Amino acid sequence: MPPLKRLVLEIHRRSLWQVLLVYLGASYAILEAVDLFIDRLGLPEWVFQSALVLLFIGLPVVMVTALVQAGGSAQTRPDPTLLAADEAGGGLAASARLRGLFTWRNAISGGVLAFALWGAIAASWLVLGAPGLFIVKAEAADFFSAQDRVVVADFENATKQAVLGLAIREAIVTDLDQSEYVNAVAGAELNDVLSRMRLPDTAKVDEGMAVEIAQREGYPAVVSGSVTPMGAGYQLTARIIEASSGEVAVRLRETANDETEVVAAVEKLSHLVRRHLGESLPAVRRSKPLPSVTMASLAALELYAEGRAYRRRGDDASALPLLEQAVGLDTAFAAAYRALSVAYGNLGNMAAGQTNADKAYRHAERLVDNERLLTGALYHSYRDRWDSVAYYYQLVIDRDPENSAAVNNLGDAYGRMGRHEEALTLYRRIVEADSTKAVGYVNLAIGASTLGRHAVAESAVVVMRE
Repeated sequence: MPPLKRLVLEIHRRSLWQVLLVYLGASYAILEAVDLFIDRLGLPEWVFQSALVLLFIGLPVVMVTALVQAGGSAQTRPDPTLLAADEAGGGLAASARLRGLFTWRNAISGGVLAFALWGAIAASWLVLGAPGLFIVKAEAADFFSAQDRVVVADFENATKQAVLGLAIREAIVTDLDQSEYVNAVAGAELNDVLSRMRLPDTAKVDEGMAVEIAQREGYPAVVSGSVTPMGAGYQLTARIIEASSGEVAVRLRETANDETEVVAAVEKLSHLVRRHLGESLPAVRRSKPLPSVTMASLAALELYAEGRAYRRRGDDASALPLLEQAVGLDTAFAAAYRALSVAYGNLGNMAAGQTNADKAYRHAERLVDNERLLTGALYHSYRDRWDSVAYYYQLVIDRDPENSAAVNNLGDAYGRMGRHEEALTLYRRIVEADSTKAVGYVNLAIGASTLGRHAVAESAVVVMRE
């Protein structure tokens, strides 16, 4: 009998089509589950690809096993013609060896072992992050390391809610501020860069601008994204961009069925960003839930974000009514109270500034660590407790050594405590880190004059004027 015809007859006789269909169905279910876990846990793309490879390798193994085992069951009534041919060529011994090797027990055990190893590798990435260990690394770990800084661009907004993009960006920055691994570039720092680029502080920091800022300042990564309507809800996307090349390294997405789910969806999206930048899962899980450290409603967040946008541009007067509305919707909105306190203080209304600082301090459990420390410093500054103010600013600097505003404010606190040498050291640190900061030269000149170092003070004034 011709070999091809014999093979076709064997396939029909031994029901290999049923085995094939069952295997393909099981493979589809496995890949759907893997894809779900990738979306929910932020697993890298190689997890899906490696699962696909394992299933592809397993297909011929399963089919050969089915063929061999079906042949074994047919030995009870062998074809006399085939039996004679097998005996003449020693085929019975070979057939026995094949049946001993290609058993369902061996096939299933091999599949379980292969997927157990695959699961262990995926779990090690999930739990440890393990950047640099073979393929077990975060997607952006090649260009982003612990304590690096990331520029968060304004999110594109395709919805009818004018400030929803602002609100989502604000929430993502808030979540990143909880991280000891990722540092988001603060609004004041962005203003400094825009000033050096001779751009107004009203300039929109979209994805292109964010990449340009990151390249100019040496920040390794940019996070940008968008929000689009999807039925009654929204689709949120985020992109991690390698600043040096401008190429998108990671694309992420989350969905919210309605407005009530937006903040939770932003939290999931931000957690995925942190994981893909290389932060370990235990560190991410230590974060407070985003809804509990921001606001009670999306409307309050939108008002807060819009008010913060005015504050970033130096327009405290326009920010006040928006922030007041935010705390009207959420009377425990600590971050909004802190923003109100600073805005009122800048406008000279110290009584209102202290009232809002007290409220922010009262609800400090609603703040991420960095904001909580800054609120502590603000609260004690209204009571002239400069040792406590210095303590809080030092904690901020320990978390983020490049926070020039905290360094400057710690210097001011030391100056009020009479610790002028330490204040002068901090002012020098500011101008050495950024020679374009006028405030650094102003404080350096004042600190040097206080210590009688007039030559240093005059030099600082000259550089500042230039």
